[in-house]
Amino acid sequence: MAVGAQDYIDQLLVKKYAEQQVDNHDNLESLVPAETMLQSMNSQAKTYQDMLAVQNSIQNAGSSAIMKLRAATARYIKTSRY
Repeated sequence: MAVGAQDYIDQLLVKKYAEQQVDNHDNLESLVPAETMLQSMNSQAKTYQDMLAVQNSIQNAGSSAIMKLRAATARYIKTSRY
């Protein structure tokens, strides 16, 4: 696999963008410190994880309660098949 311009259009694009200046983001000062951003992302992920745990526990409790209710209200009928 070759690296670099393969055809004439790619060569023109390389020449065009080689002279362009871009912002160096390493030298820019951020409005939000990196540690604060990471703490915020961590707390959001923890909140989402907790909400999933609550949802799963509600579903598990709900399904067991429904099974108990069905078992308590079930009516069994004797049939003579055999």
